[in-house]
Amino acid sequence: MSSTFSQNYRAVEWEVLGGARLITTDGTTGNAIALYTEARFNVNNKISVGMRFGWQFFDNIHDELIRGLGVAKSFSFTGDYYVSNKLNKRAFVGLGLGSFINEAITESGKPVGGSGFGVVPRVGYELGSFLRLTAAYNHAFEESYPNYFSIGLGLNIGGGYK
Repeated sequence: MSSTFSQNYRAVEWEVLGGARLITTDGTTGNAIALYTEARFNVNNKISVGMRFGWQFFDNIHDELIRGLGVAKSFSFTGDYYVSNKLNKRAFVGLGLGSFINEAITESGKPVGGSGFGVVPRVGYELGSFLRLTAAYNHAFEESYPNYFSIGLGLNIGGGYK
């Protein structure tokens, strides 16, 4: 008989993740440094669901320099499927669905940005109860926001193998 909750992993975990936006598909938007936080609930040994908040800081967009730093804020609902569960080593694939706001002022004084909806397919690996490595492709359905590939290293609080 199976339980409603994860049998081998703690039910709730919280992640603080630092990352980098590395490759944009428009070729004119620069790299960015990112900070994310995500709360997850391990539904069972194979599935977790959560909510993720993120902030990215960048210095140019669409080949235009930004005054100070531009900021992109995001919120998404996430789901991960663990394809491998070997005690405290877990490989996963996941998907996020959510919204974003991209805001900046160019050197010429022109405001740029926008808001919209996007999807974030991701893959990753949890090593031990504390570390989580993630690679993601962020696809926005809005021209004012670049699509990009990112990597991140996170610190998990809670969660992990019981």
